[in-house]
Amino acid sequence: MVSINMDSSNNNVKILIATWGNLFQWEETKYEVDIDGDLKSCDKTNSTTCCLVETYRPDLVLIFIPDTLLCRSSKEGKSIEDYGVKPKDRKSYEDALKKLYEDVDSRITSWKGCDFLNNPDKEHKNIIAIAPGNGVYKCFSKNKELTVMWSSRNLGIDPLSYYSSYLLLKSFIETIRYLDNIFANDKPVEIELLMDTSHGINYMPIALRRTIYVLARILSSYYNVNVKIIHFNSDPYVKGVKKLAIHKVLEENINPNKAVQRLVYSYLLEFKGLMPRGNLGKYKNLDEDLKRIKSLFKIIVSTIHYSMPLAHLYFYGEILDGTEYDVSDKSSFLNKLLDTFNEFARDMVYLVKINLVDNNEYIISRSVGVDYDSIKSALSSLAIARYSMFSYKLLGKKDYREGFSLKDLKKILDERLKGPLYHVADHEISQFERYIKDSSLKGEYRELIDKACTHRGKWEDAEKNCNNVIRVLIAHGGLSLRDIKVMWKNGELILAYKEECIENIKRLLKRSLKDTYKLIVSGREKTM
Repeated sequence: MVSINMDSSNNNVKILIATWGNLFQWEETKYEVDIDGDLKSCDKTNSTTCCLVETYRPDLVLIFIPDTLLCRSSKEGKSIEDYGVKPKDRKSYEDALKKLYEDVDSRITSWKGCDFLNNPDKEHKNIIAIAPGNGVYKCFSKNKELTVMWSSRNLGIDPLSYYSSYLLLKSFIETIRYLDNIFANDKPVEIELLMDTSHGINYMPIALRRTIYVLARILSSYYNVNVKIIHFNSDPYVKGVKKLAIHKVLEENINPNKAVQRLVYSYLLEFKGLMPRGNLGKYKNLDEDLKRIKSLFKIIVSTIHYSMPLAHLYFYGEILDGTEYDVSDKSSFLNKLLDTFNEFARDMVYLVKINLVDNNEYIISRSVGVDYDSIKSALSSLAIARYSMFSYKLLGKKDYREGFSLKDLKKILDERLKGPLYHVADHEISQFERYIKDSSLKGEYRELIDKACTHRGKWEDAEKNCNNVIRVLIAHGGLSLRDIKVMWKNGELILAYKEECIENIKRLLKRSLKDTYKLIVSGREKTM
Protein backbone atom coordinates (compact mmCIF):
# COMPACT_ATOMS: atom_id res chain seq x y z
CA MET A 1 0.00 0.00 0.00
CA VAL A 2 1.26 3.48 -0.85
CA SER A 3 1.98 5.67 2.17
CA ILE A 4 0.54 9.15 1.91
CA ASN A 5 1.65 11.82 4.36
CA MET A 6 -1.17 14.14 5.35
CA ASP A 7 -0.32 17.71 6.37
CA SER A 8 -1.30 17.98 10.02
CA SER A 9 0.03 19.44 13.22
CA ASN A 10 2.02 17.01 15.30
CA ASN A 11 -0.01 18.18 18.27
CA ASN A 12 -3.24 16.84 16.77
CA VAL A 13 -4.53 13.42 17.80
CA LYS A 14 -6.42 11.38 15.21
CA ILE A 15 -8.90 8.68 16.22
CA LEU A 16 -10.53 6.45 13.59
CA ILE A 17 -13.73 4.59 14.50
CA ALA A 18 -15.42 2.13 12.15
CA THR A 19 -18.35 -0.29 12.28
CA TRP A 20 -17.99 -3.49 10.28
CA GLY A 21 -20.52 -6.11 9.20
CA ASN A 22 -19.60 -9.56 7.84
CA LEU A 23 -15.92 -9.09 6.95
CA PHE A 24 -15.67 -12.77 5.95
CA GLN A 25 -17.52 -11.93 2.73
CA TRP A 26 -15.38 -8.98 1.64
CA GLU A 27 -13.26 -9.25 -1.48
CA GLU A 28 -10.21 -7.37 -2.57
CA THR A 29 -10.49 -4.14 -4.57
CA LYS A 30 -8.61 -0.90 -5.09
CA TYR A 31 -9.62 2.20 -3.14
CA GLU A 32 -9.13 5.90 -3.72
CA VAL A 33 -9.64 8.47 -0.98
CA ASP A 34 -11.36 11.62 -2.18
CA ILE A 35 -9.83 14.43 -0.13
CA ASP A 36 -11.52 17.66 -1.19
CA GLY A 37 -11.41 16.59 -4.85
CA ASP A 38 -7.85 15.27 -4.68
CA LEU A 39 -7.79 11.47 -5.14
CA LYS A 40 -5.17 9.52 -3.18
CA SER A 41 -4.78 5.88 -4.26
CA CYS A 42 -4.22 2.84 -2.06
CA ASP A 43 -3.15 -0.62 -3.20
CA LYS A 44 -5.78 -3.33 -3.40
CA THR A 45 -7.20 -4.38 -0.06
CA ASN A 46 -10.42 -5.73 1.42
CA SER A 47 -11.41 -2.76 3.58
CA THR A 48 -11.83 1.00 3.35
CA THR A 49 -10.58 1.24 6.93
CA CYS A 50 -7.16 -0.11 5.92
CA CYS A 51 -6.88 2.55 3.23
CA LEU A 52 -7.92 5.32 5.63
CA VAL A 53 -5.39 4.16 8.22
CA GLU A 54 -2.62 4.30 5.65
CA THR A 55 -3.78 7.68 4.37
CA TYR A 56 -4.47 9.52 7.61
CA ARG A 57 -2.25 7.57 10.02
CA PRO A 58 -4.54 7.80 13.05
CA ASP A 59 -3.11 7.40 16.54
CA LEU A 60 -5.97 5.17 17.70
CA VAL A 61 -8.05 2.79 15.57
CA LEU A 62 -11.26 1.36 17.02
CA ILE A 63 -13.17 -1.21 14.93
CA PHE A 64 -16.51 -2.67 16.03
CA ILE A 65 -17.55 -6.11 14.76
CA PRO A 66 -20.88 -7.75 15.73
CA ASP A 67 -21.05 -10.90 17.85
CA THR A 68 -23.75 -12.10 15.43
CA LEU A 69 -20.85 -13.25 13.22
CA LEU A 70 -21.03 -16.40 15.33
CA CYS A 71 -23.80 -17.35 12.92
CA ARG A 72 -22.57 -17.22 9.32
CA SER A 73 -23.58 -18.95 6.10
CA SER A 74 -22.61 -22.53 5.21
CA LYS A 75 -20.15 -21.27 2.60
CA GLU A 76 -18.05 -19.71 5.32
CA GLY A 77 -17.85 -22.97 7.22
CA LYS A 78 -18.69 -21.76 10.75
CA SER A 79 -21.87 -21.74 12.80
CA ILE A 80 -22.76 -21.00 16.39
CA GLU A 81 -22.45 -24.67 17.34
CA ASP A 82 -19.08 -24.94 15.58
CA TYR A 83 -17.91 -22.17 17.91
CA GLY A 84 -19.01 -24.27 20.88
CA VAL A 85 -22.02 -22.31 22.10
CA LYS A 86 -24.19 -24.47 24.36
CA PRO A 87 -27.66 -23.84 25.80
CA LYS A 88 -27.71 -22.34 29.31
CA ASP A 89 -23.90 -22.14 29.37
CA ARG A 90 -22.65 -18.54 29.63
CA LYS A 91 -19.02 -19.62 29.72
CA SER A 92 -19.42 -21.30 26.33
CA TYR A 93 -20.49 -17.94 24.87
CA GLU A 94 -17.44 -16.14 26.19
CA ASP A 95 -15.17 -18.89 24.84
CA ALA A 96 -16.94 -18.72 21.47
CA LEU A 97 -16.37 -14.97 21.21
CA LYS A 98 -12.67 -15.46 21.92
CA LYS A 99 -12.53 -17.92 19.01
CA LEU A 100 -14.47 -15.48 16.83
CA TYR A 101 -11.95 -12.77 17.67
CA GLU A 102 -9.10 -15.08 16.61
CA ASP A 103 -10.87 -15.80 13.30
CA VAL A 104 -11.41 -12.09 12.70
CA ASP A 105 -7.80 -11.25 13.52
CA SER A 106 -6.54 -14.03 11.23
CA ARG A 107 -8.77 -12.89 8.36
CA ILE A 108 -7.86 -9.20 8.65
CA THR A 109 -4.13 -9.76 8.86
CA SER A 110 -4.24 -11.88 5.70
CA TRP A 111 -5.47 -8.87 3.70
CA LYS A 112 -3.03 -6.70 1.80
CA GLY A 113 -2.30 -3.44 3.58
CA CYS A 114 -4.01 -4.50 6.79
CA ASP A 115 -1.00 -5.89 8.60
CA PHE A 116 -1.04 -2.73 10.73
CA LEU A 117 -3.46 -4.50 13.05
CA ASN A 118 -0.85 -6.91 14.40
CA ASN A 119 2.38 -5.11 13.54
CA PRO A 120 4.48 -4.83 16.74
CA ASP A 121 6.28 -1.79 15.31
CA LYS A 122 3.09 0.17 14.64
CA GLU A 123 3.01 3.74 15.87
CA HIS A 124 -0.68 3.67 16.68
CA LYS A 125 -2.94 1.64 18.94
CA ASN A 126 -5.55 -0.68 17.41
CA ILE A 127 -8.60 -2.12 19.11
CA ILE A 128 -11.01 -4.63 17.60
CA ALA A 129 -14.09 -4.64 19.82
CA ILE A 130 -16.84 -7.23 19.60
CA ALA A 131 -20.14 -5.38 19.82
CA PRO A 132 -23.57 -6.73 20.84
CA GLY A 133 -25.61 -7.30 17.67
CA ASN A 134 -29.34 -7.90 17.35
CA GLY A 135 -31.60 -9.71 14.93
CA VAL A 136 -32.45 -13.14 13.53
CA TYR A 137 -29.86 -15.03 11.45
CA LYS A 138 -29.67 -18.33 9.57
CA CYS A 139 -26.59 -20.53 9.72
CA PHE A 140 -25.71 -24.20 9.24
CA SER A 141 -24.26 -26.90 11.47
CA LYS A 142 -23.83 -30.60 10.63
CA ASN A 143 -26.07 -30.30 7.55
CA LYS A 144 -28.95 -28.72 9.45
CA GLU A 145 -30.14 -25.14 9.32
CA LEU A 146 -30.16 -23.19 12.55
CA THR A 147 -32.07 -20.02 13.40
CA VAL A 148 -30.37 -17.75 15.92
CA MET A 149 -31.98 -14.69 17.47
CA TRP A 150 -30.06 -12.11 19.50
CA SER A 151 -32.26 -9.77 21.51
CA SER A 152 -32.11 -7.03 24.17
CA ARG A 153 -35.87 -6.57 24.37
CA ASN A 154 -36.05 -8.62 27.58
CA LEU A 155 -34.30 -5.63 29.18
CA GLY A 156 -36.81 -3.23 27.67
CA ILE A 157 -34.18 -1.77 25.31
CA ASP A 158 -34.71 -1.69 21.55
CA PRO A 159 -31.90 -3.01 19.27
CA LEU A 160 -30.73 0.36 17.93
CA SER A 161 -30.62 1.89 21.41
CA TYR A 162 -28.71 -1.09 22.83
CA TYR A 163 -26.10 -1.15 20.06
CA SER A 164 -25.73 2.66 20.14
CA SER A 165 -25.28 2.71 23.92
CA TYR A 166 -22.50 0.12 23.67
CA LEU A 167 -20.74 2.05 20.88
CA LEU A 168 -20.87 5.29 22.85
CA LEU A 169 -19.77 3.73 26.13
CA LYS A 170 -16.94 1.66 24.63
CA SER A 171 -15.73 4.56 22.46
CA PHE A 172 -15.75 6.84 25.49
CA ILE A 173 -13.75 4.34 27.58
CA GLU A 174 -11.08 3.68 24.96
CA THR A 175 -10.64 7.29 23.82
CA ILE A 176 -10.43 8.61 27.39
CA ARG A 177 -7.87 5.96 28.34
CA TYR A 178 -5.76 6.78 25.32
CA LEU A 179 -6.10 10.56 25.57
CA ASP A 180 -5.38 10.67 29.30
CA ASN A 181 -1.87 9.39 28.54
CA ILE A 182 -1.43 11.91 25.72
CA PHE A 183 -2.68 14.86 27.77
CA ALA A 184 -0.49 13.91 30.72
CA ASN A 185 2.58 14.78 28.64
CA ASP A 186 1.46 17.34 26.08
CA LYS A 187 -1.85 19.00 25.33
CA PRO A 188 -2.93 18.49 21.70
CA VAL A 189 -4.22 21.46 19.77
CA GLU A 190 -7.08 19.44 18.35
CA ILE A 191 -8.67 15.99 18.30
CA GLU A 192 -9.74 14.60 14.93
CA LEU A 193 -12.49 11.97 14.97
CA LEU A 194 -12.52 10.03 11.72
CA MET A 195 -15.70 8.04 11.11
CA ASP A 196 -15.85 5.21 8.56
CA THR A 197 -19.39 3.95 7.89
CA SER A 198 -18.52 2.17 4.63
CA HIS A 199 -18.90 -1.36 6.02
CA GLY A 200 -21.74 -0.82 8.46
CA ILE A 201 -25.05 -2.57 7.78
CA ASN A 202 -28.63 -2.06 8.99
CA TYR A 203 -28.56 0.16 12.12
CA MET A 204 -24.74 0.34 12.38
CA PRO A 205 -24.08 3.53 10.35
CA ILE A 206 -26.86 5.38 12.18
CA ALA A 207 -25.51 4.25 15.54
CA LEU A 208 -21.95 5.25 14.65
CA ARG A 209 -22.98 8.70 13.42
CA ARG A 210 -24.90 9.27 16.66
CA THR A 211 -21.92 8.10 18.68
CA ILE A 212 -19.34 10.22 16.90
CA TYR A 213 -21.24 13.48 17.33
CA VAL A 214 -21.98 12.92 21.00
CA LEU A 215 -18.44 11.63 21.61
CA ALA A 216 -16.99 14.71 19.90
CA ARG A 217 -18.96 17.01 22.20
CA ILE A 218 -18.03 14.98 25.25
CA LEU A 219 -14.29 14.95 24.40
CA SER A 220 -14.29 18.66 23.55
CA SER A 221 -15.88 19.56 26.90
CA TYR A 222 -13.96 16.90 28.84
CA TYR A 223 -10.51 18.04 27.68
CA ASN A 224 -11.31 21.65 26.76
CA VAL A 225 -10.03 21.25 23.19
CA ASN A 226 -11.38 21.61 19.66
CA VAL A 227 -12.62 18.45 17.95
CA LYS A 228 -12.94 17.95 14.22
CA ILE A 229 -15.33 15.31 12.85
CA ILE A 230 -14.57 13.83 9.43
CA HIS A 231 -17.09 11.33 8.03
CA PHE A 232 -16.01 8.86 5.32
CA ASN A 233 -18.12 6.52 3.24
CA SER A 234 -17.23 4.58 0.08
CA ASP A 235 -19.08 3.83 -3.12
CA PRO A 236 -21.05 0.57 -2.74
CA TYR A 237 -19.12 -2.61 -3.52
CA VAL A 238 -20.23 -4.61 -6.55
CA LYS A 239 -18.61 -7.96 -7.35
CA GLY A 240 -15.90 -7.50 -9.95
CA VAL A 241 -15.53 -3.75 -9.50
CA LYS A 242 -11.93 -2.66 -10.01
CA LYS A 243 -11.88 0.63 -8.11
CA LEU A 244 -13.98 2.33 -5.41
CA ALA A 245 -13.85 5.91 -4.16
CA ILE A 246 -13.92 6.70 -0.46
CA HIS A 247 -15.67 10.04 -0.06
CA LYS A 248 -15.29 12.64 2.65
CA VAL A 249 -19.00 13.01 3.31
CA LEU A 250 -18.84 15.65 5.99
CA GLU A 251 -16.40 17.72 8.00
CA GLU A 252 -17.37 19.73 11.08
CA ASN A 253 -15.44 21.63 13.73
CA ILE A 254 -16.63 21.65 17.34
CA ASN A 255 -15.20 23.87 20.07
CA PRO A 256 -15.74 23.39 23.82
CA ASN A 257 -18.27 26.22 24.13
CA LYS A 258 -20.32 24.91 21.21
CA ALA A 259 -20.02 21.35 22.52
CA VAL A 260 -21.22 22.05 26.05
CA GLN A 261 -24.26 24.01 24.85
CA ARG A 262 -25.43 20.92 22.94
CA LEU A 263 -24.58 18.64 25.86
CA VAL A 264 -27.12 20.54 27.93
CA TYR A 265 -29.85 18.90 25.84
CA SER A 266 -28.21 15.48 26.16
CA TYR A 267 -27.97 15.95 29.91
CA LEU A 268 -31.70 16.72 30.11
CA LEU A 269 -32.62 13.32 28.68
CA GLU A 270 -33.80 11.01 31.43
CA PHE A 271 -31.25 8.73 33.07
CA LYS A 272 -33.35 5.64 33.70
CA GLY A 273 -30.47 3.86 35.35
CA LEU A 274 -28.43 0.86 34.35
CA MET A 275 -30.34 -2.32 33.49
CA PRO A 276 -33.81 -0.77 33.82
CA ARG A 277 -35.53 -4.16 34.13
CA GLY A 278 -32.77 -6.16 35.74
CA ASN A 279 -31.03 -6.62 39.08
CA LEU A 280 -28.22 -4.06 39.42
CA GLY A 281 -26.04 -6.32 41.55
CA LYS A 282 -22.41 -5.24 41.37
CA TYR A 283 -23.35 -2.12 39.39
CA LYS A 284 -25.48 -0.59 42.12
CA ASN A 285 -22.72 1.82 43.23
CA LEU A 286 -22.03 2.89 39.64
CA ASP A 287 -25.72 3.53 39.09
CA GLU A 288 -25.95 5.60 42.27
CA ASP A 289 -22.81 7.60 41.39
CA LEU A 290 -24.16 8.49 37.95
CA LYS A 291 -27.49 9.59 39.40
CA ARG A 292 -25.70 11.63 42.08
CA ILE A 293 -23.49 13.42 39.56
CA LYS A 294 -26.48 14.17 37.34
CA SER A 295 -28.35 15.62 40.31
CA LEU A 296 -25.35 17.61 41.58
CA PHE A 297 -24.80 19.39 38.29
CA LYS A 298 -28.42 20.24 37.58
CA ILE A 299 -27.81 23.84 38.71
CA ILE A 300 -24.56 24.10 36.71
CA VAL A 301 -26.37 22.99 33.54
CA SER A 302 -28.83 25.87 33.98
CA THR A 303 -25.98 28.38 34.43
CA ILE A 304 -24.45 27.16 31.16
CA HIS A 305 -27.71 27.22 29.22
CA TYR A 306 -28.67 30.69 30.45
CA SER A 307 -25.12 32.14 30.39
CA MET A 308 -24.88 33.11 34.08
CA PRO A 309 -21.18 33.66 34.87
CA LEU A 310 -21.45 34.41 38.60
CA ALA A 311 -23.78 31.47 39.24
CA HIS A 312 -21.60 29.20 37.08
CA LEU A 313 -18.48 29.97 39.11
CA TYR A 314 -20.11 30.16 42.52
CA PHE A 315 -22.07 26.92 42.40
CA TYR A 316 -19.24 24.89 40.85
CA GLY A 317 -17.01 26.11 43.69
CA GLU A 318 -19.68 25.04 46.16
CA ILE A 319 -19.90 21.56 44.60
CA LEU A 320 -16.12 21.21 44.60
CA ASP A 321 -16.03 22.25 48.25
CA GLY A 322 -18.60 19.78 49.46
CA THR A 323 -18.46 16.56 47.45
CA GLU A 324 -16.24 13.54 46.93
CA TYR A 325 -16.84 13.66 43.17
CA ASP A 326 -13.54 15.18 42.09
CA VAL A 327 -13.29 15.28 38.28
CA SER A 328 -9.71 16.57 37.94
CA ASP A 329 -7.10 14.75 35.83
CA LYS A 330 -5.59 12.92 38.82
CA SER A 331 -8.96 11.93 40.24
CA SER A 332 -9.08 8.41 41.70
CA PHE A 333 -12.87 8.65 41.45
CA LEU A 334 -12.70 9.07 37.66
CA ASN A 335 -10.25 6.18 37.29
CA LYS A 336 -12.48 3.90 39.33
CA LEU A 337 -15.51 5.02 37.34
CA LEU A 338 -13.75 4.22 34.05
CA ASP A 339 -12.81 0.72 35.27
CA THR A 340 -16.41 0.00 36.28
CA PHE A 341 -17.69 1.37 32.96
CA ASN A 342 -15.32 -0.99 31.17
CA GLU A 343 -16.57 -3.99 33.15
CA PHE A 344 -20.16 -3.02 32.42
CA ALA A 345 -19.46 -2.66 28.68
CA ARG A 346 -17.80 -6.08 28.65
CA ASP A 347 -20.82 -7.64 30.35
CA MET A 348 -23.11 -6.06 27.75
CA VAL A 349 -21.45 -8.38 25.22
CA TYR A 350 -20.53 -11.48 27.20
CA LEU A 351 -23.34 -11.90 29.71
CA VAL A 352 -26.22 -13.61 27.91
CA LYS A 353 -28.91 -16.21 28.45
CA ILE A 354 -28.79 -19.04 25.87
CA ASN A 355 -31.91 -21.11 25.17
CA LEU A 356 -32.42 -23.80 22.52
CA VAL A 357 -35.94 -24.23 21.07
CA ASP A 358 -36.96 -27.32 19.02
CA ASN A 359 -33.30 -28.29 18.55
CA ASN A 360 -32.79 -25.81 15.70
CA GLU A 361 -33.53 -22.36 17.15
CA TYR A 362 -31.27 -20.52 19.56
CA ILE A 363 -32.47 -17.48 21.50
CA ILE A 364 -29.65 -15.38 22.96
CA SER A 365 -30.91 -12.71 25.36
CA ARG A 366 -28.79 -9.91 26.80
CA SER A 367 -28.43 -9.87 30.58
CA VAL A 368 -26.81 -6.45 31.09
CA GLY A 369 -27.60 -3.20 29.34
CA VAL A 370 -28.42 0.49 29.35
CA ASP A 371 -30.49 2.44 26.86
CA TYR A 372 -28.82 5.04 24.64
CA ASP A 373 -30.49 8.13 26.09
CA SER A 374 -29.48 7.10 29.62
CA ILE A 375 -25.78 6.61 28.88
CA LYS A 376 -25.76 9.73 26.72
CA SER A 377 -27.19 11.70 29.64
CA ALA A 378 -24.79 10.20 32.18
CA LEU A 379 -21.65 10.83 30.10
CA SER A 380 -22.84 14.35 29.32
CA SER A 381 -23.06 15.00 33.07
CA LEU A 382 -19.41 14.00 33.45
CA ALA A 383 -18.34 16.18 30.52
CA ILE A 384 -20.25 19.18 31.89
CA ALA A 385 -18.59 18.66 35.28
CA ARG A 386 -15.17 18.70 33.60
CA TYR A 387 -16.09 21.75 31.51
CA SER A 388 -17.05 23.62 34.67
CA MET A 389 -13.74 22.64 36.25
CA PHE A 390 -11.87 24.32 33.39
CA SER A 391 -14.05 27.44 33.78
CA TYR A 392 -13.16 27.62 37.46
CA LYS A 393 -9.47 27.04 36.80
CA LEU A 394 -9.41 29.76 34.13
CA LEU A 395 -9.41 32.47 36.81
CA GLY A 396 -7.15 30.67 39.24
CA LYS A 397 -9.72 31.26 41.98
CA LYS A 398 -9.39 29.30 45.22
CA ASP A 399 -12.38 30.58 47.18
CA TYR A 400 -15.64 31.19 45.34
CA ARG A 401 -17.06 32.96 48.43
CA GLU A 402 -14.71 35.91 47.95
CA GLY A 403 -16.63 36.99 44.86
CA PHE A 404 -15.55 37.83 41.32
CA SER A 405 -14.66 41.04 39.53
CA LEU A 406 -16.52 42.34 36.48
CA LYS A 407 -13.42 41.46 34.47
CA ASP A 408 -13.59 37.88 35.77
CA LEU A 409 -17.27 37.55 34.90
CA LYS A 410 -16.75 39.02 31.43
CA LYS A 411 -13.88 36.61 30.76
CA ILE A 412 -15.95 33.57 31.78
CA LEU A 413 -18.92 34.81 29.78
CA ASP A 414 -16.90 35.38 26.60
CA GLU A 415 -14.79 32.25 26.75
CA ARG A 416 -17.09 29.71 28.42
CA LEU A 417 -20.76 30.73 28.26
CA LYS A 418 -21.57 31.89 24.75
CA GLY A 419 -25.03 30.39 24.66
CA PRO A 420 -28.39 31.65 23.35
CA LEU A 421 -28.67 34.22 26.18
CA TYR A 422 -25.08 35.43 26.10
CA HIS A 423 -26.12 39.02 25.31
CA VAL A 424 -28.38 39.18 28.38
CA ALA A 425 -25.49 38.66 30.81
CA ASP A 426 -23.21 40.80 28.66
CA HIS A 427 -25.70 43.66 28.96
CA GLU A 428 -25.85 43.30 32.76
CA ILE A 429 -22.06 43.42 33.11
CA SER A 430 -21.95 46.39 30.75
CA GLN A 431 -24.49 48.20 32.94
CA PHE A 432 -22.11 48.06 35.90
CA GLU A 433 -19.20 49.16 33.70
CA ARG A 434 -21.20 52.12 32.32
CA TYR A 435 -22.14 53.37 35.77
CA ILE A 436 -18.56 53.06 37.00
CA LYS A 437 -17.27 55.11 34.05
CA ASP A 438 -20.06 57.71 33.98
CA SER A 439 -20.86 59.23 37.38
CA SER A 440 -23.69 61.31 35.91
CA LEU A 441 -25.93 58.24 35.37
CA LYS A 442 -28.72 57.88 37.95
CA GLY A 443 -30.62 54.85 39.23
CA GLU A 444 -30.27 51.71 41.35
CA TYR A 445 -26.86 50.84 39.90
CA ARG A 446 -25.60 54.33 40.85
CA GLU A 447 -26.81 54.01 44.44
CA LEU A 448 -25.25 50.57 44.90
CA ILE A 449 -21.90 51.50 43.36
CA ASP A 450 -21.73 54.75 45.38
CA LYS A 451 -22.33 52.83 48.61
CA ALA A 452 -19.50 50.44 47.73
CA CYS A 453 -17.16 53.33 46.92
CA THR A 454 -18.03 55.06 50.20
CA HIS A 455 -17.39 51.93 52.28
CA ARG A 456 -14.43 50.41 50.45
CA GLY A 457 -13.54 46.85 51.45
CA LYS A 458 -17.04 46.23 52.81
CA TRP A 459 -19.90 44.30 51.22
CA GLU A 460 -22.93 46.39 50.26
CA ASP A 461 -26.28 45.45 48.74
CA ALA A 462 -29.48 47.09 47.47
CA GLU A 463 -31.27 46.27 50.74
CA LYS A 464 -34.13 44.47 49.02
CA ASN A 465 -35.69 41.05 49.45
CA CYS A 466 -34.27 38.24 47.32
CA ASN A 467 -35.77 37.79 43.87
CA ASN A 468 -38.27 34.94 43.76
CA VAL A 469 -39.08 34.81 40.03
CA ILE A 470 -37.05 32.66 37.61
CA ARG A 471 -37.81 34.98 34.68
CA VAL A 472 -36.16 37.85 36.54
CA LEU A 473 -33.09 35.77 37.32
CA ILE A 474 -32.78 34.78 33.65
CA ALA A 475 -33.47 38.31 32.42
CA HIS A 476 -30.51 39.60 34.43
CA GLY A 477 -28.07 36.81 33.58
CA GLY A 478 -28.03 35.71 37.22
CA LEU A 479 -27.06 39.23 38.33
CA SER A 480 -30.35 40.55 39.72
CA LEU A 481 -29.65 43.48 42.08
CA ARG A 482 -31.92 41.85 44.65
CA ASP A 483 -29.60 38.82 44.89
CA ILE A 484 -26.10 40.25 44.79
CA LYS A 485 -23.76 42.16 47.04
CA VAL A 486 -20.82 44.26 45.87
CA MET A 487 -17.51 45.44 47.26
CA TRP A 488 -15.02 48.01 46.00
CA LYS A 489 -11.61 46.42 46.48
CA ASN A 490 -8.21 47.16 44.96
CA GLY A 491 -9.75 49.50 42.39
CA GLU A 492 -12.33 46.95 41.19
CA LEU A 493 -15.98 46.20 41.83
CA ILE A 494 -16.36 42.65 43.19
CA LEU A 495 -19.70 40.80 42.94
CA ALA A 496 -20.99 37.91 45.03
CA TYR A 497 -24.35 36.48 46.07
CA LYS A 498 -26.02 37.52 49.32
CA GLU A 499 -25.89 34.57 51.71
CA GLU A 500 -29.62 34.76 52.41
CA CYS A 501 -30.40 34.49 48.64
CA ILE A 502 -28.23 31.50 47.75
CA GLU A 503 -30.68 28.70 48.55
CA ASN A 504 -33.45 30.56 46.75
CA ILE A 505 -31.28 31.01 43.63
CA LYS A 506 -30.45 27.29 43.68
CA ARG A 507 -34.14 26.45 43.94
CA LEU A 508 -34.97 28.64 40.94
CA LEU A 509 -32.11 27.24 38.85
CA LYS A 510 -33.11 23.64 39.57
CA ARG A 511 -36.54 24.35 38.09
CA SER A 512 -35.39 26.66 35.29
CA LEU A 513 -35.05 24.02 32.56
CA LYS A 514 -38.41 22.36 33.14
CA ASP A 515 -39.94 23.66 29.92
CA THR A 516 -36.79 22.84 27.94
CA TYR A 517 -36.93 19.28 29.28
CA LYS A 518 -40.57 18.94 28.22
CA LEU A 519 -39.66 20.15 24.74
CA ILE A 520 -36.88 17.59 24.43
CA VAL A 521 -38.78 14.57 25.69
CA SER A 522 -41.82 15.44 23.58
CA GLY A 523 -39.62 15.33 20.49
CA ARG A 524 -37.49 12.45 21.83
CA GLU A 525 -34.14 13.93 20.84
CA LYS A 526 -32.51 10.75 19.56
CA THR A 527 -30.36 12.25 16.86
CA MET A 528 -27.19 14.28 17.33
